[in-house]
Amino acid sequence: DNGTPTNPKDDKVTFRKEWIDQNSQPIIPNNIYAIAQDNTSTIWVGTSSGIFAIPASVDFTNSNLCKRVVIPRNDGSGLGDYLLDNEQINAIAIDGANRLWVGTATSGIYLLNPIGSIDDISYTVETIAHFTTDNSIMPTNEVISIAIQESTGEVFIGTGGGLVSYMSDATK
Repeated sequence: DNGTPTNPKDDKVTFRKEWIDQNSQPIIPNNIYAIAQDNTSTIWVGTSSGIFAIPASVDFTNSNLCKRVVIPRNDGSGLGDYLLDNEQINAIAIDGANRLWVGTATSGIYLLNPIGSIDDISYTVETIAHFTTDNSIMPTNEVISIAIQESTGEVFIGTGGGLVSYMSDATK
């Protein structure tokens, strides 16, 4: 908004239907369901087919570059898979420790801890927790929304079967 939110004449608007990841692969999501900015100004985007990040070093108004987190397979092949590839990401929230709470359409909620700088080739995330109906009180694995009370760290998870809260250990 150029520092003047009440004056729309000096705002910048950019339309994107395609992003290009670090491997020069296009990402063309059918739908975007969630966007959250973390404490390092990285923008996380949840789509109908996974999650990707726009690093703070990328000028979104002039570039469609993004990054996808690669999780090593640790099978000796040297290969990896994209984080939550082909999962519908309905919600993303950032807690006081700059961890990502990622809610999916069918596989519950993930608590992820970014490791390193997203601009580094070795950047990855650690899965701290994965809550589902099998290991928690969640009434369904369909996560619709996530909100975090910053002063207490309490995480509120809106699901297709009702609201659940979880007392996390990270406050702002």
